[in-house]
Amino acid sequence: MLKLVQSLAFAAATVLGTAAMAEPVKVSIANFGDHPALVSIVTGFKARMAELGYDEGEDVAYEYRHVNFDRTLVPQMLQLTESDSPDLILTITTAVGQA
Repeated sequence: MLKLVQSLAFAAATVLGTAAMAEPVKVSIANFGDHPALVSIVTGFKARMAELGYDEGEDVAYEYRHVNFDRTLVPQMLQLTESDSPDLILTITTAVGQA
């Protein structure tokens, strides 16, 4: 799990560039539901981003959404997420990533 979170954060940092930006980078996190194992991925991702120099509120702004484990709502959530035009979308779980 730790390797996955570190890999995701490294990939995000690579895509997003340096932390010295005029506006915060917008990262949308799309999750299937609030479960401790899934929330720990979000927490680990944010922690690693902070270690890489992305301070929440200053350098990066996170938008977190979930569908409370209702597969029928995943397409709506992703449409809403895309309409925000984030710099990066982090999907958690296969159900969300494949939609």
